[in-house]
Amino acid sequence: LRQNQEEEDAMAKCIAHRNAGLTYKILGQYDQAKSNYESAMALSAEAGSVQLQWTTTLELGELHQGQMGDPHTALWYYTQLLTLAEDMGAKEKVAGAYRLVGLANEETGDYQSALEWYNKTLRIWKTVGNTDGQLAAHKHIAKASMSLEKFADAKQHYESALALAVALGNKGQTKQLLLLLGDLQRDRLNDAQAAAKHYTQLLKLMEEVHDKAGILLSYTRLGDLYRDRLADPNSAAKYYREMVTVAEEAMDKNKAVVAYSRLGDLYREALNKPEVAIKYYERVLVVSEEQKEPVKMALACSRLGDLHREGIGNPQKAVEYYKQMLTLAEEIQDKEKVALAYNRLGLTHGIMGKYEDAVDWQEKNLKLREEMGDKLKQVAAQMNLAASIKKLGNPKKAKFHYAAAMAHAVDTGNRERQCSLAMHLGDLYREEFKDYKKAMKFYQQMLSMAEELDLKDDIALAFSKMGLVYQAVGEHEQAVDWHQKHLMIKQSHGDKEGQMVGQQNMADSYTSWGKYEQATTLYGTALALAKEIENKQQQRDIVLKLGDLHLDKRKKPQKALECYLELRNLAEDMKDNVKLAVAYNRMGLAHDELGDHHEGNKWHEMAKKIKQ
Repeated sequence: LRQNQEEEDAMAKCIAHRNAGLTYKILGQYDQAKSNYESAMALSAEAGSVQLQWTTTLELGELHQGQMGDPHTALWYYTQLLTLAEDMGAKEKVAGAYRLVGLANEETGDYQSALEWYNKTLRIWKTVGNTDGQLAAHKHIAKASMSLEKFADAKQHYESALALAVALGNKGQTKQLLLLLGDLQRDRLNDAQAAAKHYTQLLKLMEEVHDKAGILLSYTRLGDLYRDRLADPNSAAKYYREMVTVAEEAMDKNKAVVAYSRLGDLYREALNKPEVAIKYYERVLVVSEEQKEPVKMALACSRLGDLHREGIGNPQKAVEYYKQMLTLAEEIQDKEKVALAYNRLGLTHGIMGKYEDAVDWQEKNLKLREEMGDKLKQVAAQMNLAASIKKLGNPKKAKFHYAAAMAHAVDTGNRERQCSLAMHLGDLYREEFKDYKKAMKFYQQMLSMAEELDLKDDIALAFSKMGLVYQAVGEHEQAVDWHQKHLMIKQSHGDKEGQMVGQQNMADSYTSWGKYEQATTLYGTALALAKEIENKQQQRDIVLKLGDLHLDKRKKPQKALECYLELRNLAEDMKDNVKLAVAYNRMGLAHDELGDHHEGNKWHEMAKKIKQ
């Protein structure tokens, strides 16, 4: 009786200590929790209760592994737990202990040992026919295999787990496993088609269970996959548009903003449809303003400014967005975005021909970059300032800033920036100082660094720049040879924009050389490429050159007039009044050459009005 009473007292005390341990654990007082659990563990042995020993040992292991972040001590307790389970002869408890030992090994970084313990777990669950246990074991084995970079093994076990989840009708596990398999195929096995299959199955399942969050996740995965891995932007756009529809129906504004942003990026970059991209970024801006999220608003303003500046040639609108971006960046005290806004405002004012304003903005950008102390960013700021000063007509001051940028680039060991700066200095000496020997020296430095770094585009550009030097000194044959080298590289890479530039440069050289037929053919080829890639700015510049060639050199005013009419249409479409005035003036000259002075005067007057 005394023995029974002592065991009952020990059991009561054990339970009391366990309860105290749990309370301290909830309160976050883990040392006190540990002390009480240890007392409970000792008392459980006195009470002669194997079940209490099992429970208290498990609780101590979980406390060390979870709240105390000590997987090594947890591993010791789980090993004790395994001994107890084997003594009890309970296969389910043995399997549970194997799993816990595996988890602790995994947390210590011993993935191979973890894998071995998980395989033992799987064997027991198969023996006792526990399907849920098998499913969990397959997932653990797959996860450990991932850590060991055994991706084929991981795939095999995820597939086994998926088959079990489907057989059990466990749609939550099926959802998780389809996602895991899709991500594995996409990121590790580089099988985008297989990933698409799993994401499509995931989408179908989510639609069946009316899981809006899961549907949105599926569309996101599919859109990203077709955009990044399958190089199919049209299919990506289709999934992102479906994502927009579901997000708007669910009134999930955060997901809607994600979808708008994805579509904006897609139409801005891969699909090259700036007008469509603008519509989506405008939605980002509106919804982000409703949500009072200035960070997202600032990013949308940056994108909208870039699209109006570069995509559709509307610098005035770009300035509006960049100023809004600046206000937001100052509001959230984001110096990086403030500096970026200064830079973009400088670039845009330069495009508008407001070079003094451009210099003011770039000086603000440089000053802030110097305050921030990032020398790499200072290199870019010095370069942008130098470019603005050059346009303002002060090449000596521009040279000072290019030299300062070069010094920073050398200090930071940035060879790519040094290569770029050698080009800019070469341009400065060629265009402004007319010192072609120094220009050629810088271009040779550029070529040497580009070859050292294996920068194919810069190698081609250096060839082009050397061609321009030879063109400037009247050595037309050599100029054409260097431009031909540039063009050949661009053709080998399938770079249509580069080919367009190369064709123009060769046409310019043939024009200077007096070989107008060859020049006409090359300008025509360049114009066709510009239309193919939908580059309106280049179309505008090429038709002007082609028109001037017909008017001044080939004495074909009717052909010239056709080019100038095309120039007018492009300038109107781009809202470019400067080029529109040029088009009107040239149309007047063409009509004069055709003997229609009345029509010529009409266009000259229209040009004057626009200039005024």
